[in-house]
Amino acid sequence: MNKLETGTIVWHDLLTHDIELAKRFYGDLLGWDYEVEHAEHFVWTGKAADYPLIVADEVAHGGFVEVDREEAAHWLAFVAAPDVDSATARVAGLGGRVVRQAFDIPGVGRTSVVADPGGALICPFLRSHDFPAPRDTFVWDELLTDNPEAAVSFYAGLFDWKSEPVDEPEDRTGGGGVLFRNIDGEPVAGMQAKAGSGADRWVTYLRTQDLNATIASAKRLGAAGGSEGASHGRLKDPAGVEFGLAVSSRWAA
Repeated sequence: MNKLETGTIVWHDLLTHDIELAKRFYGDLLGWDYEVEHAEHFVWTGKAADYPLIVADEVAHGGFVEVDREEAAHWLAFVAAPDVDSATARVAGLGGRVVRQAFDIPGVGRTSVVADPGGALICPFLRSHDFPAPRDTFVWDELLTDNPEAAVSFYAGLFDWKSEPVDEPEDRTGGGGVLFRNIDGEPVAGMQAKAGSGADRWVTYLRTQDLNATIASAKRLGAAGGSEGASHGRLKDPAGVEFGLAVSSRWAA
């Protein structure tokens, strides 16, 4: 792992109940292509399964994992960590819980699945290959929470994220929040107080060059409307999975 990646979100998986529906929706919406890998013993399911890689500009950026109906469908972010086992061991002491202990993904790396104090899921990850982390397709991740103080403490202890309050215009971030930076001071994620009901959760933002047109297309393709601003929007895909659209990183100049 490149030292500069430490604390940076480097991969995303969509855990879904219907891979073919997800492939059609995001492919039609954003022009994604897919390269399907097959495993006889897929680490996420323990059985034979296909793993479609999300390909944009000839680079893989993430993948789709089909999960049982009993498991919630959602986007899941992977954060570069120098020692997955050590990070996972810290989770309980930081007020979170371990959903899945550390495990290896052959040819890819080592990861675990953990929940923060509010129940939002995220994955410490150490890659075992030399490919650079993909950029410019997944542009931002934002935590929506009822307990920002607990979240700040948790992510500081887990990934050494530093936090600072921000007061962005209403049309960019919902009126303010917290910016997380990694150990090198680079912005890596954001946090907002959660509005309304629902569990604490991470929202993954996908890049578009024309926000209004893409939101309109998403709704024609079966997405449900959510919050919208001048530079970002939040919707639910046809399977009910929340995602965001943005023209760039939420705090980009």
